[in-house]
Amino acid sequence: MSYVPMEKDIRFRGLQVSRTATWKYLISVFLQWLVTLLLSLAIWKVLWFYSDEMIIMAKPATRDFNVWITGLTIALGLALANSLDKLAKDTRWWILSRRHRSRRKVEAILEAENIVTVLRMAFTSRRVTIHITALSWFLVFMASQIGLAVLGLFYSVDISDKLSLQVMPGNVSIANMSLVQPLGFVFSNSQSRSDQEYAANMYGVMSLTYITGARTREPGIGDLRLGSDPVLFCDPDGCDFVFLESSVSSDPEEELADMASWQPIMVATNRRMSISTKCKRYPVISGGDGSSTEIEYQRNTTGNKSQENIRVRVPLAVETKQTTFITNTSTNYSPGCSTVTAFKTLTKDP
Repeated sequence: MSYVPMEKDIRFRGLQVSRTATWKYLISVFLQWLVTLLLSLAIWKVLWFYSDEMIIMAKPATRDFNVWITGLTIALGLALANSLDKLAKDTRWWILSRRHRSRRKVEAILEAENIVTVLRMAFTSRRVTIHITALSWFLVFMASQIGLAVLGLFYSVDISDKLSLQVMPGNVSIANMSLVQPLGFVFSNSQSRSDQEYAANMYGVMSLTYITGARTREPGIGDLRLGSDPVLFCDPDGCDFVFLESSVSSDPEEELADMASWQPIMVATNRRMSISTKCKRYPVISGGDGSSTEIEYQRNTTGNKSQENIRVRVPLAVETKQTTFITNTSTNYSPGCSTVTAFKTLTKDP
């Protein structure tokens, strides 16, 4: 049996560290770092999901969000505190291995198991480096805890029932537009042309009060709208009327008593009514000041090779700077179609 004699000048102080112990320590440090990273990613995922995917948060969603964010921040705080305490404990052995120290100092270093004992040891020491190290350790610990507290404070949400509108799937009541009839308490099934023209004229006069917007500025589904925003959007090819959804008061008697405490929330829907138009304009060469019941306008002939003057009668003489809408009731068109002539008077007769 052979052996290798050990040299006499080789001595060990304490226990010899093996490669297995080193790898176990590195793996434990990596696992703690991985847990902290996963908790941080989970908090980021929750914040991203509830801010982008759930714009409107009702009572159940708010409760779930508060539970998730509170639980994850508490877990992350415990993980950070545990990591800092373990790092303080491991750092003791590195400090002891640097040089020889007295028994009193060794006992003081071994007692530094958490941030409180580290600060207590720093107060009993006279070395500036120990003071700076302990203060830095304390600031890192406090910064992590304050950051988590601020995160839980600023990302705690309340119920937004009065500030949002959640559209639920279901049936929608839509007016029957197959028959145009005037507003009133008694509705008839009369489909005479004169009645429908009267109703169409009345609704047309009411539509003049609507604010009109460009067709390219139509709102998308779910966009918040105000009462002063346009619902009619037009361009030279036609117009679109966008239907809105509005919130309903949960307690009308209490909330509607003070209108300042509750205002309906309106959002745009994907329901709209569209019409197509074709416009032509002609210059008026006689009677354009509105003083006569007969006017003369100029238009191109068939093929646009020449121009001709057309003389027509208007229902009545009007003042200047006004627009008169005229329709011909004796002409038949397809269902839902009609021709409307608009005569706009000017100050000077052209």
